[in-house]
Amino acid sequence: MTAPLEARPAALPGVAAKAALAGLFGLVIVALLVALTAALTSWALAAAIWGGGTLFLLMVAAFRPVSTADLVPAARPCADPAEAAERFRLVAALDGPDVLPVCRSRMAAPGKRVARAVIFLHGFSNCPHSARDLVPALEARGAAVLVPRMPWNGPADNGSDCLGKVTGPDLVRWVDAAVDIASGLADEVIVCGISGGGVAAGWALAARAEVTEAVLIAPSHGLASFHPGFSDFLMRLMLTLPAISIWKDPVKRRHVEARDHTMKRQVTTGFAEVMRLGLATLRRARQGAAGSGRLTLVWNEADRAVSEASANRLADAFGRSGTPVTRFLIPATCGLGHEIVDPTDPETNPALVTPLLADYLAGGAAPSCVTRSAWVPMADATSAATTATVRSR
Repeated sequence: MTAPLEARPAALPGVAAKAALAGLFGLVIVALLVALTAALTSWALAAAIWGGGTLFLLMVAAFRPVSTADLVPAARPCADPAEAAERFRLVAALDGPDVLPVCRSRMAAPGKRVARAVIFLHGFSNCPHSARDLVPALEARGAAVLVPRMPWNGPADNGSDCLGKVTGPDLVRWVDAAVDIASGLADEVIVCGISGGGVAAGWALAARAEVTEAVLIAPSHGLASFHPGFSDFLMRLMLTLPAISIWKDPVKRRHVEARDHTMKRQVTTGFAEVMRLGLATLRRARQGAAGSGRLTLVWNEADRAVSEASANRLADAFGRSGTPVTRFLIPATCGLGHEIVDPTDPETNPALVTPLLADYLAGGAAPSCVTRSAWVPMADATSAATTATVRSR
């Protein structure tokens, strides 16, 4: 039996609602600028200046070419567990006193080469603590486990705007270091990521030949409720504008009740860099340079943070390049939110998610039937999807 879902606090505004509020706020700012300028000139001239400037900015963002030339992997795979342990010590040393102890990179390895190593890449604004239940579950199933901290995540001050310092090359080096270490631990390297970590997991598959499989859980290639093309426009806009630091709860701001290991703020430029890494992955897949492993997309039907259409666009591109693609759907009846792996999230159910995910990652076993709705394959007309079917009882 799975544990019942606990009572949840009121949900924060969805991505579409926040975007609408941001757009409305932008219009108010433009209107105020027009009014102030009109006091010195005329309403017509003021409207032409600020309206034309805003339109020009939007046109630049819409047609701005986005380069991914600086996102280049640099493989230095470890040869054995001893070298992997030494390399991990270097990675762990990057977690200084400004990083929460629970947010430091972690590795669980038996000291000898095993069949499978699982890399878990946490989401943007979360940290390795989100895998606190998954790590022992994987270890108990015989897998070596590595959970590296994403750069600039997990600070002691979770109300800071340090996520604006994240860059695409930072993320590439983060993934490279993890794959290098895991290569020395096991014969197979499985990279699993959620949200922003799911984007990075896709990059690992596209860029590193050592990766056997990438498991993307609700990857944030686009924002929920938006067409992939509009998400691409928002990425370009965020890359064009100066960094904007946004409170996840714009009303309570720093005073919102939040888990210490998660950030209270998002920063547009940092998130845009995550999306830029996703664009680089999409381009590699479309060019046929998508690695030799397989891809699994896990989608939560109730997710209202990121875009299913954008995630499917990436999976389709991998499939057309010859990569075997499997898709699993977590039905909305499971009642899960976006951050389904983190057991401290009020919108998850670790008794349901952790064993299913651990069984799949450690042994490739399709998720078994459970008393609540289980994972079922998503329809896929363009990719070489597997045919295993898991139905709910």
